[in-house]
Amino acid sequence: MMNTPRHWAGRLAVVFLLLLAQLCLAAPTSAPQHFFHGTQKFIRDVTSYRLDNANVYVIPIRDEIRNDMAFRFHRLVLKARAGKADAIVLDIHTLGGSVDSMKQMLDEILAFQCPVYSYVNNDAISAGAVLALGGDVIVMGPSGKIGAAYPITGTGQPVGEGNKRVEEKFLSYMRGMLRSTALSRGHDPDLAQRMTDPSYPLKKYPALVREDELLTLTYDQATSLGLAAYQADNVNDLLEKAGFKNPQIITPSLTWSEALAGVTVNPVVSGLLMLIALAAFYLEFKMTGSFVPASIGILALALFFWGKMLADLASYIEVVVFILGVVLLLLEIFVIPGFGLAGIAGIAFILGSLLFSMINLPSSRWDAVNMDAMKVPLFVMSSAVLLAVPMFIAITRYLPSVPMFRSLATDPARTPAALQEEALRGAPPKYLGKSGRALSDLRPSGIAEIGVERVPVVTRGEYIEQGTPIKVIAERGNEIIVAQDESPRF
Repeated sequence: MMNTPRHWAGRLAVVFLLLLAQLCLAAPTSAPQHFFHGTQKFIRDVTSYRLDNANVYVIPIRDEIRNDMAFRFHRLVLKARAGKADAIVLDIHTLGGSVDSMKQMLDEILAFQCPVYSYVNNDAISAGAVLALGGDVIVMGPSGKIGAAYPITGTGQPVGEGNKRVEEKFLSYMRGMLRSTALSRGHDPDLAQRMTDPSYPLKKYPALVREDELLTLTYDQATSLGLAAYQADNVNDLLEKAGFKNPQIITPSLTWSEALAGVTVNPVVSGLLMLIALAAFYLEFKMTGSFVPASIGILALALFFWGKMLADLASYIEVVVFILGVVLLLLEIFVIPGFGLAGIAGIAFILGSLLFSMINLPSSRWDAVNMDAMKVPLFVMSSAVLLAVPMFIAITRYLPSVPMFRSLATDPARTPAALQEEALRGAPPKYLGKSGRALSDLRPSGIAEIGVERVPVVTRGEYIEQGTPIKVIAERGNEIIVAQDESPRF
């Protein structure tokens, strides 16, 4: 019996229906799962955190976002985690700030396991908008505004300083970061991207914003569009509407030591600490027998590294590298003749440790944010080094006439300790007044030949080249102090 066209059509229809059924079974039967916690909906499971008698930590994000704010935020986050927070409320009122500091704070927000509520208390503009999008639930305060996250330089110019490729690379990074952050928390990614991309089309909201204009939403717009869950007059109102019962509201604060360390991470203060350390060690180099300047320099460096370590910008690695650089430099000055590999490596280690202790690298890749994060530390360190040069000249020229300096500086020939030791020895100095020549560079210490003897010597602070005639001008115990012999020679 032959198959008619009607039979073939029927069989094809059955096969088509079977394939369609399989596709339907393979496809998701519903939208991505949502989790309800109290009255709010989350796209991640936070239902293990209690609503009754919950420990709610309120962390403020106020003023300009920069290194010192990122430090304070980091320390408060550590306190919230140590206190086993059941929920976090980010009390946001900022017009933005540094991109690298914002990225550091955003990473910590996204790492929270408990529910995070972004309370837009007046303004969440620019970097503040990005941080608000990192919360699971956005809540608008009275007169709150959110948006306008287009990155610019500190002078108000587009990033990249006229280089279109650099500008586009940075903008691409920012757009991707806003969009991915919004998606990870269930916020509308189109609204988020329009906050940083004025050309991005909002097909779902055609009359919301003018063409080529960044998106900034008022409190009623953000709520009506669903970007914000609801409005609240204050934190208590926020928690009540979210379904919390008898919450324990905790506003952590910094200790005095944390507050002091927070000041030291400010770029201006970091630069001043480096400048103070350079001046102190140079002064110690010029002054024989006084450890007051060295103590001040060590204290300045201790404050510098302490603040960076508390901010998790630096670790013991930077400190060890710095100490290793100092050791190499001292070996080059006092032990190894000339100036070579040890001195260069020592300077490189010292400068590298100072630079990288000021840099927060958000990722292992050298992306746009990492390159931007290096600009301020490089400027701070180079400024400190350049300012040190005229400062060294001023110290050499003017400080010897200052009475306090003269009281601290030691006259190698007339110190009480030297006179007392000389009297106790009951014998005249062995080398005083004798001439010789420097067998190595004196920086200020080194080796000299006096008569037929090779002896370790030290100058009063000046540099004397190898082979230069020298003369012993004082002895202090076993220390032989020399100066360049400028007597006429025939």
